[in-house]
Amino acid sequence: MRESLRVLQECGELQQRKSKDYQNEKSRIRQADHYPRGCATILDMVHQKITRIYSVMEAMEAGETANFESLEDSAKDAINYLSFFVSYSRGKMEGQDSRRDLVNRPVRIDSGNKGGVADVNMVKSTNLGVLNNDAS
Repeated sequence: MRESLRVLQECGELQQRKSKDYQNEKSRIRQADHYPRGCATILDMVHQKITRIYSVMEAMEAGETANFESLEDSAKDAINYLSFFVSYSRGKMEGQDSRRDLVNRPVRIDSGNKGGVADVNMVKSTNLGVLNNDAS
């Protein structure tokens, strides 16, 4: 098996272990509850991890070492957050409201659409969010 596939497998195992703390079965909290702005919040988390990687690498170039979380830990967290981004963008994250778009805004229905029903999957995958043409 390629090393990169081993890394993805390790990320999946890490995600499973951490989910027991973040979405404990005895808690009402579901995965989507951690991301009030949907994919935008997840992207903020990815940015945080990437920024940390830059910070640690620059410190290492200057001869210092990381105090707590390793570069590998940060990279694995970023990989997992990006998998959450894809999951949320597909509308498949546990606890996600299908009546909301990628950034957790209510999906508005286009009254000109056949039957007056919007294709929520199309809204999520294209990040349109608002389908009607009125100025409201």
